[in-house]
Parts: sequence; structure tokens; C-alpha cells
Amino acid sequence: MGLSNNKGQAAAEMAILGILVLLAFSFVINFGQSLGTVQQTKMKSFRKAMKKAYEKNGTVAYTLRKNSNLANINASFFQGQDSTVEGSYSVTWAKGQSGPDGTSDEGAYSYWQINNTRPVELPTKAQYQYGPTGQESDEKIKTPYSVYRVDETRTGTYDYRLKKEESNSGIDYDKRARLIDTSVSTLGVRINTNVDTNPGDDDTPTPDYTRRTLLPVIDVPVDTQIYSYDEDWSVPHDLQE
Repeated sequence: MGLSNNKGQAAAEMAILGILVLLAFSFVINFGQSLGTVQQTKMKSFRKAMKKAYEKNGTVAYTLRKNSNLANINASFFQGQDSTVEGSYSVTWAKGQSGPDGTSDEGAYSYWQINNTRPVELPTKAQYQYGPTGQESDEKIKTPYSVYRVDETRTGTYDYRLKKEESNSGIDYDKRARLIDTSVSTLGVRINTNVDTNPGDDDTPTPDYTRRTLLPVIDVPVDTQIYSYDEDWSVPHDLQE
């Protein structure tokens, strides 16, 4: 009787250990995927900011938002788990006076992009700029807005089908899985109207966004990603032939 109880206890412990191992393995996979996605997004946003800064001959702030589906053992076959990361970089690349040739009122730009959609260039507002000593610029300079709110609606349509047909020769399998990940985003943007007229001192004025409700709201192009799995195979009845 004691031996039987020991066997039952050992089986229960092995079952629990197996579950813990699977959970630990799942955590490692998810962490590795998330870390890889974050690093890739940061590198892409930096390269995109560098490219735009070169093209614009000025300072570019670039934000890239990456929506993806990571592998997840708890989800259905090929369905995955929603994941979102962002990478933002600001790069200055200018030869001589910043901005396009023949202009003197611009030189800073801001972009926002989701996945592979067309990047959105944020609007600008003409404001006076001030040097470290408080010297005012000769004319108003176009200053880009910043994003303070992202309203996103993300939907996923998942379809899975497994067809099995048996004949005299064997069994035919037809397996299909499809996930359509769609994102619709709207950006709320704003700009600080309380400009620091003496940036060289330690007194930084409190930002003033009182005109927030009057600032534009920007629609981002709809992003659609499709993940699909299609496989057909046959298993003969007599595996020896």
C-alpha cells in the first residue's frame, strides 16, 4: 500500500513539474520575442529618422509604432498574441543652414508611422525661437506639433480549418489558418504656446496647452497585416511501402 502511494505521489509531482517547465519555457519565449521586437523597432525608427533628417537637411523626430502578433502556446493554432511597441528617435543632420534650400523659417520636422503604412508628417506652427542668451530669431520658425494621444482600434479576424479525408490509400489532410490584424489610429497633437524666452537660465516656464481642443486630429492610414498558414499532406495507411 505504501509503495502504491509513493508511485501516485511521484506521478503527481512529475505532472506538476512538467506544467512548471512549460510555463517557464513559455515565459522565456515571450520575453525573447518581445525583446527582439523592441530592439528591431528602435533600430528601424533610428534609421528612418536619420534618412528623413538627411532628406530634409534638418532635425527630425521619428516615432515608429509596431503592431505584431507573437507566438503564444496558450492561443489557438497560428493565432498568436497581440503585441505593440514604439521606438522614437530625434536626429539632426544638416549642412549649413538647416531646412530646404531657399528657406529660412523651417528646419525641424516630426513624423509618426505605424508598421509599414505611409508615415504621417505632423503639422507645424510658426513661433519665435530663442537662443541661450534670450536672443529672439529674426522671424517665426515653423515648429512641429507633438503627439499627446493615440486612439487606436485594433481588430483581429481569425479563421482556422482542418479537413481530413480518408480513402483506401491513406488519409489526406488540408489545414488552413488565417489571421487578419487591422489597426485604425487617430493622433491627437498639441504644441506648447508658452515658449521659453530665455532657455539659458534654470527657470523653465510651465507648458501651456490651453489650445489643445483647437489643435488638429490626424487620421493615420489603416494598417492591415495578414498571417496565413496553408498546408496539405497525406499519410498512407501502410507506412512500410
